[in-house]
Amino acid sequence: MGMDCHSTSDVPKADQGGDASSEYGSDFTPEEEELLNELLSKVSTAAVQRVDEDHKFSSTPTHRILKRKPWPDSYESKLEEGVTVSVEESGDSAQCNETRSRECSTATRSSADFKTDDARSPLERFRTPPKKALSVTDLISPAWCELQYFYALAKHGRVKRTPVMKRGSAVHKTLEEQVHKTVPVDVATTEDAWGLRFWNVIQGLRTLRVTGMTRELEVWGLVDGLPVNGVIDEISFVCPDEDLEPEELSNKESARNAAAQQSLITNFIAPPGVNSDDRVLGKGRVPSRKVYLTDVKTRKRESLPNGASFRPTFFQLMLYRRFFSDLASNRFDADALFRHYKLDPSANFSDSLISQMAALGWYDHNSSGTSLSTEGWAPEGDRDPLDLLLENNSLEMLWGLMIQEFHRTVPAGAEGVGVVLKAEYRSQADGSIFGQKTFLHKDEVLDKYLADEMMWWKGKREARGVSIEEAYKCQSCEFASDCEWRIAKIEESTQNYRKKRIGIGRLEINIAYYSLSVLMRTLLPGKPQAGLQAVCVGQYEGKSLIAYVSSNALVVLAAADEILQTIYNDDEGELKAVVLDEASGRFATCSSSKVYIYKPYGKDEGMLKGGTKIGLDRWSFQCAVPSSIDDEVISTLSWGSDEELLVGGDSLTLIATNGSQSVLWTNKLANPAKLALFSYDASLIGSTGRYDRLVKVWRRLSYGSDEVRFDFTYLPHPNTVTGMHWRKPRHREQTIENVLYTLCADSKLRIWAPTNAHNLQILQLWAIIDLQESIKPRRLSASGHSSARFAFVIDSRDFTLATERAVQRTPKGEQEHHALEHLIAVANKSPEVCVVLDDRGNMSAWGIENVGCKSRKTTDIFNIAHVEGLKLSLPEGAIGSEQYVQFYNFCGGQSAAELTILAHYFDGRIEWLEGRVEEFFDPSPRKQRLVSRCVWSGHAGPIKKIVRTAAGEALVSRTNDNEGLVWRQKSALDGTTLVRQSIVNVPEHIHRTCVLNEGDFVLFLHHGSISLWDTRNTRAIHVATCDYEIEGKPLCLILIPEVEPMAKLAHVATISSEMKGVAWEVRPPIDKIPNGTTNGGGPEIPLCEFARFDLGSQDDLCFVLPVDPAGSVITISGFVDTFARDIAISYTDSGVLRSWTAKVDHDDRDMHWLITSTVETGIENPSLASGTSIRKIALVDAEKTELTIWDSRGAQLEHKQRFEAQEMINDLDWTSTPDGQSILAVGFGHRVLLLSQLRYDYLNAGPAWASIREIRIQDFTPHPIGDSTWLSRGILVVGAGNQLFVYDKKIESTDELISDMRLPSHQLPHKDLFDVVTRLNGPLPVFHPQFLAQCVLSGKPMLVQRILINLHKKLKFFSEGDELDSFLGIPLEEFLTTAEEVRNRGCDIGPKTDKTKDQMQSVKAKIREHSSYADFVDEDESNTFTEAIAASINEKLAKIAIPQLSGQEQIHLAGIIECIGTVEKHRRSMDDNASRYLLFFKEYILRKSQVTSEKADLSWREIVWAFHCGSQEILVDLVSHQSQGRMLWGHARESGMFMWIKDLTTLRAQFEAIARNHYTGTNEKNPIDCSLYYLALRKKNVLLGLWRMATWNREQAATRKFLSNNFEEPRWKIAALKNAYVLLGKHRFEYAVAFFLLADRLKDAVNVCWNQLDDIQLAIAVARVYEGDSGPVLRELLEERVLPRAAREGNRWLATWAFWMLNRRDMAVRTLVSPVYTLLERTESPGLEARLFLSDDPALVVLYRQLREKTLQTLRGATKISPLVEWNFILHNARLYDRMGCDLLALELVRNWEFLRQPPEQKRALKTAPDPRLMLRRRSSLVVADLPNLGILAEMKSPPTVFEEPEVSSLLDNFGF
Repeated sequence: MGMDCHSTSDVPKADQGGDASSEYGSDFTPEEEELLNELLSKVSTAAVQRVDEDHKFSSTPTHRILKRKPWPDSYESKLEEGVTVSVEESGDSAQCNETRSRECSTATRSSADFKTDDARSPLERFRTPPKKALSVTDLISPAWCELQYFYALAKHGRVKRTPVMKRGSAVHKTLEEQVHKTVPVDVATTEDAWGLRFWNVIQGLRTLRVTGMTRELEVWGLVDGLPVNGVIDEISFVCPDEDLEPEELSNKESARNAAAQQSLITNFIAPPGVNSDDRVLGKGRVPSRKVYLTDVKTRKRESLPNGASFRPTFFQLMLYRRFFSDLASNRFDADALFRHYKLDPSANFSDSLISQMAALGWYDHNSSGTSLSTEGWAPEGDRDPLDLLLENNSLEMLWGLMIQEFHRTVPAGAEGVGVVLKAEYRSQADGSIFGQKTFLHKDEVLDKYLADEMMWWKGKREARGVSIEEAYKCQSCEFASDCEWRIAKIEESTQNYRKKRIGIGRLEINIAYYSLSVLMRTLLPGKPQAGLQAVCVGQYEGKSLIAYVSSNALVVLAAADEILQTIYNDDEGELKAVVLDEASGRFATCSSSKVYIYKPYGKDEGMLKGGTKIGLDRWSFQCAVPSSIDDEVISTLSWGSDEELLVGGDSLTLIATNGSQSVLWTNKLANPAKLALFSYDASLIGSTGRYDRLVKVWRRLSYGSDEVRFDFTYLPHPNTVTGMHWRKPRHREQTIENVLYTLCADSKLRIWAPTNAHNLQILQLWAIIDLQESIKPRRLSASGHSSARFAFVIDSRDFTLATERAVQRTPKGEQEHHALEHLIAVANKSPEVCVVLDDRGNMSAWGIENVGCKSRKTTDIFNIAHVEGLKLSLPEGAIGSEQYVQFYNFCGGQSAAELTILAHYFDGRIEWLEGRVEEFFDPSPRKQRLVSRCVWSGHAGPIKKIVRTAAGEALVSRTNDNEGLVWRQKSALDGTTLVRQSIVNVPEHIHRTCVLNEGDFVLFLHHGSISLWDTRNTRAIHVATCDYEIEGKPLCLILIPEVEPMAKLAHVATISSEMKGVAWEVRPPIDKIPNGTTNGGGPEIPLCEFARFDLGSQDDLCFVLPVDPAGSVITISGFVDTFARDIAISYTDSGVLRSWTAKVDHDDRDMHWLITSTVETGIENPSLASGTSIRKIALVDAEKTELTIWDSRGAQLEHKQRFEAQEMINDLDWTSTPDGQSILAVGFGHRVLLLSQLRYDYLNAGPAWASIREIRIQDFTPHPIGDSTWLSRGILVVGAGNQLFVYDKKIESTDELISDMRLPSHQLPHKDLFDVVTRLNGPLPVFHPQFLAQCVLSGKPMLVQRILINLHKKLKFFSEGDELDSFLGIPLEEFLTTAEEVRNRGCDIGPKTDKTKDQMQSVKAKIREHSSYADFVDEDESNTFTEAIAASINEKLAKIAIPQLSGQEQIHLAGIIECIGTVEKHRRSMDDNASRYLLFFKEYILRKSQVTSEKADLSWREIVWAFHCGSQEILVDLVSHQSQGRMLWGHARESGMFMWIKDLTTLRAQFEAIARNHYTGTNEKNPIDCSLYYLALRKKNVLLGLWRMATWNREQAATRKFLSNNFEEPRWKIAALKNAYVLLGKHRFEYAVAFFLLADRLKDAVNVCWNQLDDIQLAIAVARVYEGDSGPVLRELLEERVLPRAAREGNRWLATWAFWMLNRRDMAVRTLVSPVYTLLERTESPGLEARLFLSDDPALVVLYRQLREKTLQTLRGATKISPLVEWNFILHNARLYDRMGCDLLALELVRNWEFLRQPPEQKRALKTAPDPRLMLRRRSSLVVADLPNLGILAEMKSPPTVFEEPEVSSLLDNFGF
């Protein structure tokens, strides 16, 4: 503040919009930084007086502040006095000492000389004394581009100040002068200079308290222990955004209330220099109000930055707030500042400084300036400044005084600094405010940024360049050509088009990043300008290039569907023209006042040679050339020789661009030029003006460095000249006569050539072609004769080349190709060809031969063809300039066609037409001569929103300027494309949009009205408007589905922020309204209000929006219930999602709404949401970096993914496959990520969603994505800037993604996105490993055997390429048979019905008939699955690829088959639960040996199976055998053994075995390793004996002596306890557990296992071994730790085990059905993990069926589950099976499930509850009577209302079967 501290605006580069602003966060000007930080001798400074007017200039001085004067003349003499001076690298012209000279020379090195490979860290190199210290600029500027800042420091020592930055500084200077006035002050020492800075802060804080605002306040802070300074632009007491502040206050309300009851420690500790009486400065003196920080930015264009452009400001303001808060709380260590700058804090100031500062006085409270009301403020004591300065006559004391001022200004310390921060944006032209951005301070975000940034400053990592999404920053970077990061990114971009392999969970998916030619279906690069030079066509290095200007963008393309680059120019307005220099490959464009030149880069790397690297051609900004005449309007450009550029406007100017941009020649014109073109050899210029009848031909008389001179002559025309064209040679080295073709408004083409060299005229008229007479239709048209004519010239070089390609393409030996023979005959004359067209489809082609010959023959102009039926897409109903069409043609390059014609329609379209040249000029009748490949069009402004129709056949895109375009899908030869149907220009602001009747009509919701537009014409017609009033702000416009879709009737509704709604009825007119007319009315009102409704009150409602219809026409059944399809979703600030459906009541003219689902996500302040009609909702958090996907039907979290902080999510769009599998498009700034749902995988905890495709647009446009949407058939439309990119769903069949999936060819006639998603979802084949595993869990071992035996038989004669039946020939009935039915039939597999036998015989007969191996079919093969069969199958799997399985799935299948074979050996000695456990334990061990990253232990699901099995002795033996009898605790934890062993004797025996193994597991036999286990077993004496043998251990003697004591005595228990705590402090946690057990402190031992060791199993095992299963510690552990953890995680398996251990078996059953947190007495808030889909598991229903009939307690628990809950539980698990791909198991579940029988009604009336056993449908003697007595039944609550078991058919219907 004091030393003229200027805060400048924005980064020193062009932001996203290309607006280069002043140095980002620069706390001083470079000169000030140099002088201020290096001040070690006497210098002269100045002071600035404050004025208190906030936003006006005033001459009344009301406050003083100090400012520096220039360096004195005696500077060198001061150096001789021995004072050391060090100056930062600034290149300043002031004299330097030896050190400074060295730094100055470094600053002036060229870019080729500066070193970037210095081994020192940036901190050592640039910010270590004698250089300046770190500043906020140093920490914030890298947020724009770290590498650019590094290059700037390495080359210049600082960021060079540009003219734009200086203009920004001027605005800041003006703002500063509103409160400052300079007054000279002299300082003598460095301490004086720093004292001046502290005094300025004191002055600023006093100004803030009195006036309510201060500017340019300097602050200091510490970052990684290093002092950093900065200057805050503005501080005030006014909250910049009151809507944000209450939100933050509510979050901290409880904290503040608690703090209000306590005294702060700072109230008792005074800062240095603060009197003890002033410790609580705010008490009774200063009102407790907050201060708010503002940073002022200046911009050339009045647009607010977004995304990466705003990032530096974001961190800058947060850093300022942190520094200010630390000072206000006295948390800054001033000694660190003094030490760093080598200041003497106790040195006295010079008398001169004290006298000068004291003379300035204080702020004048009675001045005429405006000030805040001081009511309630106690006087601060008008002490004389001289007294204060004398009392605080040192830096240390003055710092204390400054901290005291901070306390007076912000009594609450850091709590008094507002968290709402504001960036204010002002115009550089006049300093006016045009916008602001506010946000909340986030400490964690700032900490993360600073930690990462300091790693670079300290040299712990390399400097990083910008991400590829922010590559637009490179366009204005002076280091772009030498940037290694940029070169590496170009190479990386090349690699992105190669295929990458990504593993997703257990499912291996190969994801390909496709080139544009694969993904792009249609390009809509923007609306071309309506100008004669808006389009240019040329060739560079053998590649055809097409470029055109669209608004302020230059679009470069190589083919119909290949865009190379889009370059936006934000300096000026719209671009007018573009030209290509074919020699250098440079483009030149112009606005009205400036020319911009872009050069190709990467040529040396071969990027442009032959176009071999498609999509990597790039142009970078070279220079901008302003108009040479003030107020001149540039209109035309043309390249000459030697990179000379002709610029035409009010004058003609020739500019040299190959070095410095110098003007070679200029000539003022009488009539501004409309068109000025160089001839191909650049010797002539043809120019004409607007409405000019003369063409002026300029002849160049001189070349080289001498003065350039031209003479000229005129070419007269009878009417306005409309176009010109110079003849081109066949190649650049060819010399030909210059020939000029001119088009005139009299419909004649004139040919001018130098036929007479002695004529005064440079060119003479050689011939005229009458365009009207050229076309004579053979038949009369119904619409009469047309006079419209269009013409273009095909140069001889293109015509000849096209003919040569046609001849080369024709097969040898082909006879009678008359069209080609005719073409060859014409081409032999080497003519130019004039093509004449009309608007009726007629074409006449004329050959022009021997142009320029002195004696012209009649045959020199001859007719080539006159044909009909050539239809063009001419604009219908166009008026004015929109009727014009300009044609361009070329041949060669990369186009497969011989001839390509571009038709530039001036209504905003460019059509790409191509065809075979012989067919185009064939005189015989043809139906199609040219094929329209595409039409380039789009918007003139940035796209804001895209809205599709319900069926996805059409869409509307609109801009901020309320321009809407209606697009419709159209079938093409190679798929579908998007064509423009109508243009809608709406005079009012468009708030929301709805499209009706597949794009025929559009509804626009405005503020206060809704309008209907007919878009069936080229120009939309306004039909009707209906006004409305509604409480609150309208949030959406929703199309309400009808029971039967009708084209004549529609209903739409809007819902406001107050949950009030208005519905309208729309009756679109049937008859088409002609262009230029309005609706004439009729018997029906097209738009009227239908109904009003109220959806209740939601105080924290955030938004309501329609759902994406997922690609299908939404209709409803006529019933409003929870089964109806969703049409809208709403979400609140607290994260509550609701989905809605509605029905139109025509009879009562009403609309009924219903909430179909509610999901509490727990995500606060969501920023974005999107739903689909099939019950999927995506939600984005407040920071826009975390995505969650929810299943609203089951309120489940399916996916959670966090992205990088710089990648903010901006858009979400849904679609689905025809089978209903969902696809989500997640839009970021410059890319779209496609996520597909996956099958649920509970066994491997696999993800439910995965990325399957990434679409990047940053290679084609720097503009961020505005919006995107899905159309039908999987087409994605992405809008960025004024462009639309249309991506197809098709994928190349050769892609590795498809080949790895090994799908049968008959299932994939076309490889596309939907096929991939279907492969990732949908029903699984029965031999899939997941299906087999679920069959095992469902208790179907015999079915699993049958599947594997059939697979064995199929694979015997299988070879790759064969198809494999998904069912393996097994009848459907066998999948639906229960296990009990199979057991009742005996051991044979499958039902032995006559029908089944006949089917088996039929299958065998078919095998014999179709297999060449029929003779080898063994009908007596065994029906028992054995290990031998398993080995045989796996041997086959190792050799061949199985259809419908990926490579990883096939490996998984082999593993599970091997495990099943192993389990079958023990089948007869184990029950089903033991088999389940053993199978998955074996599979776990097998996969662990294959994958090193396997999880540590089995899941609780497998533990529960073993816990409830009756064969635990066998399992113990098998598990022990797995570790070869040397089981350690790690092995036991993997198996979960100590969780599922019920017998305590066995438990302790195994625990003792582990103790022995730990002792003998090492050669040294260390007793410490087994201490925990023996002491848990209470076998201290065994441990003591082991210590007696451990003579090698240095702790042996002390430990033996200690263990010999009697630990029943309290003193020794205390001693053991002390040792335990000592061991805890040394992090010897296991040994500490042993000593806690020795002290009989089981609870403490368990706590250490849980907290420090994070081993839940060890904690439980120790408790069970030490005190048994009924001990208090184990009970407390289960109740206080295990169950709450299960509730948080949603782990029902853990919860049911814990309840069973607590002997709460009824709860163990209930927790299988209900969420855990609902059953706990103490409510435990569930986290996101508890809401995750993995908290469910269809195997739960299997366990539920088992346990509910096991004991009386479990039966009692089952009775407490209401029938409706059980009904929903079964349906939910059936849906889970369906999502897993196990549809057959879902069908079996709903088909065979038995509900509990409800007791008779008369028994319910009894006082005692009925016996639960009566509820079983089959009376079982196996039910264990585990209730204490039968009387307990009387205490049971009455069972729920009678629920009759539903019919099986109703269950099936409900599930959808």
